[in-house]
Amino acid sequence: MELYKWSAQATGLGCYAYFCWCCFLGSLAEDINESKTSCCCISNILAVYRMKVRATLKIRGDSFSDACVVCWCPFCAGLQMRNELRNRGLA
Repeated sequence: MELYKWSAQATGLGCYAYFCWCCFLGSLAEDINESKTSCCCISNILAVYRMKVRATLKIRGDSFSDACVVCWCPFCAGLQMRNELRNRGLA
């Protein structure tokens, strides 16, 4: 099975994500068929979202790297996931 790299950068939608983080997470949750109410525990749930997106889209990586990215810059991780889904026509 071939694994891909992330094709999206953590850019675009920055104002929306920055000024309305809960709304942004809610729309990201909808895109990956998760509950909108799960944005209460941001760092944990964002790592889970990243693992789900990576597994679904067959992107290289592991759980540890997902957790590290989310821990160091959750904003960037969220934007990258959203942009990846949009680039592939899934959001």
